[in-house]
Amino acid sequence: MMNHLQAQMDALNAGMQGDAELSQLDSAMADALAASKKVYRDITKESEFILLIKKLIEADIPMERFSPEVSTKIDYDHMHIISIKTQDIINNESNKSYFAEFLCQIETMQRAGLNINRKITCKNNELYVTYEIAGSQWKYLENLGRYWDDIIYIKERIGSWPNQEIDELNKKFLNKITGPHDMIIN
Repeated sequence: MMNHLQAQMDALNAGMQGDAELSQLDSAMADALAASKKVYRDITKESEFILLIKKLIEADIPMERFSPEVSTKIDYDHMHIISIKTQDIINNESNKSYFAEFLCQIETMQRAGLNINRKITCKNNELYVTYEIAGSQWKYLENLGRYWDDIIYIKERIGSWPNQEIDELNKKFLNKITGPHDMIIN
């Protein structure tokens, strides 16, 4: 009962604060996004997006693989891509540059015709910016889900394993994501 009540409170909180939070996020990201667009080149394959997510995780930007939103209904029309606490972006200058590159890649995918939306979600009174893709287009990003555990595995070993072994893990990972399942986005 308490989880259901908390989910209702979180949904209400996200609904009430969503527009203001997105506006605050957009405002905080304006300079970093403009700087990123000056050096950004469009991605063409899903593996490039996966490598950016890996870079974000290795930079200790807290992300949620699954939607933090606790809901009593299932949305079959959209698939969760990623969620990040808005304050972890707004209040951290180094996170802004990484997130700006993420936004550029999202824009590239949108221009290529992928239906990617963002919304504010909430869990335990913490607001997240959540990105979703139309369920019918999930095939373009399903490798992110397939290789997420590999990213975490490598991240957890950085600093405790010799660099040579980390390099070998990274080479194997790159071979996996750039293989025959790498989807062309653009």
